[in-house]
Amino acid sequence: MIRLYLPIALLLCVPPQLLFAQLWTPVPEIDRATTINTLHDHEGILFAGGDTTIYRSIDGGERWYRAENLPHSEGAPVISCFVSYGSHVYAGTLRNGVYVSSDSGASWQSFNEGLTGSERQVSGMTIRTDTLYAATDGSGVQRRALAPGTAWQPFNEGLTWSLGTSIVTYGDRLCASIAGFCFIRGSGDASWTWLPWNEAGFQIDTKSLIAHRGFLFAGTNLGLYRWDGDAPTFEKNRIPGVPDRYVSAMTVNDDRLLTCIWITPDYFAMAESADAGTSWTKLEENGGQVHAILAAGGRLWSARTDGLWFRPFRSTSVHLSPAAAEGPILHAPWPQPVQGDASVAVTLPRTGHVSLRLYDILGRCVRAVTDQTTLEAGTHIFRLDAHGLPRGTYVLHLRTGGTMEGRTVRVGGEACLR
Repeated sequence: MIRLYLPIALLLCVPPQLLFAQLWTPVPEIDRATTINTLHDHEGILFAGGDTTIYRSIDGGERWYRAENLPHSEGAPVISCFVSYGSHVYAGTLRNGVYVSSDSGASWQSFNEGLTGSERQVSGMTIRTDTLYAATDGSGVQRRALAPGTAWQPFNEGLTWSLGTSIVTYGDRLCASIAGFCFIRGSGDASWTWLPWNEAGFQIDTKSLIAHRGFLFAGTNLGLYRWDGDAPTFEKNRIPGVPDRYVSAMTVNDDRLLTCIWITPDYFAMAESADAGTSWTKLEENGGQVHAILAAGGRLWSARTDGLWFRPFRSTSVHLSPAAAEGPILHAPWPQPVQGDASVAVTLPRTGHVSLRLYDILGRCVRAVTDQTTLEAGTHIFRLDAHGLPRGTYVLHLRTGGTMEGRTVRVGGEACLR
């Protein structure tokens, strides 16, 4: 009996922050001395932006690779943000403007035509229709149409200040944090309009903006704020059990909004809401300084000053039963290695849109097995055509709803029939 209860007694002696810390694991390919500033998911390929380079994973986070071809022009770029449009991924930097990749991050090129000086200090980006907008730390908001032969242009009518920290698309409106104030601009507006935080209208240091379920959420040094799109000011969105401190990161997964709050510079708390901030559940506390969070590939990722960390995470919905909350299953292709054709089974817990694609080691899509097909709950069999593919290792991505699963696929060689 003593042996049964001794481990529990020992756990009771462990400080809560150390116990919670066991949930998180550092990514081994990224040095713990590396600061990661931002995270992004583009069609199942994950990106992490650091002070000196970009890291990416083509297999849902199992392995991470360092980009070696960033076109540095003014020293270390300091990657600050990512955004995607079609097959392109854009990376904003605090020193070297904007990079673009058209091959899922395998290579990057400069995207700075028209940007000079402080205009290249990009702190946030968003896309509305076919135009890319950038909040800059010194030159307000810049914009560029995503068409050949275009260049960046100022987009600052109505802005009193020029120090931008973040920008997001909210319906047909742009919302930008400039020098501690929030500004709004609709698609037909001739200038930006100031949206006060409250009746006092003072400045608040804003880390991030995010649109979710009809609301605009702002993470600030004084806590979380929420705007419904019509009110004259924001409202304070208090999180029970968590002090009104710096909301350093937010992310959305299905119908859940997740927040990260700095309790001290090296200690944070996390909370989630499944009803757009009406009620909150405190998840955990942990050590570290968090800059961004992302839910992808069945994991919750945390960009920190001491590298990239992850913990298990499963997408759920408050409207689902416990059985339905289980995620999809991508079964291993048979036979392997694949020679010509193979069968791939997918098990779905509920009806939904399904995308199943095969990528090479450079992150390029080489086969679209099925794309945005609506399938009912159950197991479905697909044909994987590998004819003409070079021998090697590939990654099969299953995306459905807000979840992604990955499987390594070997093509060529002697097939194993067992």
